Amino acid sequence: MQWLKKLFKIPPKHESEPTSDAFSLNDDSFRANQDIIKGVQFTATLQIRTPLSVLKHHGEIYEGPPSEAPKYGSQKDGIWVFVTDSEDQQLSYESKHASDIGPVEPAYYLPFLLEFRSVVESSFDHDEQIQKLYQLSERSKDFKTIWQKLTSHYDDFPHSYFYDQFTALPGIGLKTAQTLYENGFKSVEQIKAASISELCKIPGLGKKSADRITGVRK
Repeated sequence: MQWLKKLFKIPPKHESEPTSDAFSLNDDSFRANQDIIKGVQFTATLQIRTPLSVLKHHGEIYEGPPSEAPKYGSQKDGIWVFVTDSEDQQLSYESKHASDIGPVEPAYYLPFLLEFRSVVESSFDHDEQIQKLYQLSERSKDFKTIWQKLTSHYDDFPHSYFYDQFTALPGIGLKTAQTLYENGFKSVEQIKAASISELCKIPGLGKKSADRITGVRK
């Protein structure tokens, strides 16, 4: 992206204002460079954790100042970047992006991610979701290759995708999350709804940990 930095005009700053990179995504840079800037383009984070509602907007262009661009998910789910009519930038945008399976072209990985998120965000019960995910791995040659890369990157994939979410709850590490999953808990909601006595039946999970998980205070 150095080529774009060289084209930018740096908007004037007051002495009291912090210095800013000319390439920073702000309205001043947008207005000072409207002769070359078309607007901003959304780049979704190419990972299996990124929500479907965010992935669907990957590549979207907003022809206006950054502050007025739509908000999709959190900053970890994707960002807006300046876009021009330059052919060089178009080639750069279509080049490989970072992802959880290594550098990939969006056109290669995004179709799989959209299908994956459609399954895990569906209303199917857990067993059906797992079945559909395995079917997804056989959908095409590219999908099969992507699946193999995911199983290399994530231990116990695709099951680990589900129980990894349990670690967002207090008192649950990855090992405990896996134990809960293997003992019938398939969602964060199930864990939140469980009683302390139910959680204490899980091997290796004592009352102290159960108290932390449920948020019960003595």
